[in-house]
Amino acid sequence: MSLRAEGEAISIFIARDKLCNLALMCNHLVKDCHVVSRQYRGTPRNDGDSAKIFVSGGAKRMDVAFVDYIETYYSNKAKTPVPDKINGKFVQIRNNQTEYFVFSPKELTLYHANIVERFCLERGLKGAYAGEGKRFDIREPGWEVVGGGKFDIDKSQKQIRLYDTSLAYGRFDLKGLKEKIRSAGKLPDYSVVIY
Repeated sequence: MSLRAEGEAISIFIARDKLCNLALMCNHLVKDCHVVSRQYRGTPRNDGDSAKIFVSGGAKRMDVAFVDYIETYYSNKAKTPVPDKINGKFVQIRNNQTEYFVFSPKELTLYHANIVERFCLERGLKGAYAGEGKRFDIREPGWEVVGGGKFDIDKSQKQIRLYDTSLAYGRFDLKGLKEKIRSAGKLPDYSVVIY
């Protein structure tokens, strides 16, 4: 058997009669591990030939962080209490270890690019405006802006609504989004509505 890493998958060259054992072993060692594809060498009848299979490990557990410019805006700039109903824009940013949900009220940042720029400046990340100043790209390895949208938070109803699409970065990633927002610790008992 030989192994070779290919991104997030591993190519494994193994005798075809051992494939079932390998799949069982992967599922035991790595949650959600599964065989993505097989490419056989030789004829299907000959169990002595090898096969190249791609094994994809389960999704890496990422930390989730909620970055809130709402409090910053109302306490420092507007110098007013935070209202019960707030709306604005948000972006979803990832690096290799953490997924960030960055929320900013509409009064503070007009564009999704402004949110990304502020996020980068606070963390010392390199970045620059692109596309006629409508997009701020992070220029650090391993960082990506996944997407963005708009939000409404209603404190009295304990609800957050996520909707729409960023013109600069596209739509946010819906996969597991409700659980991620709740797990970030900022709004654990809020209902999350996405459309």
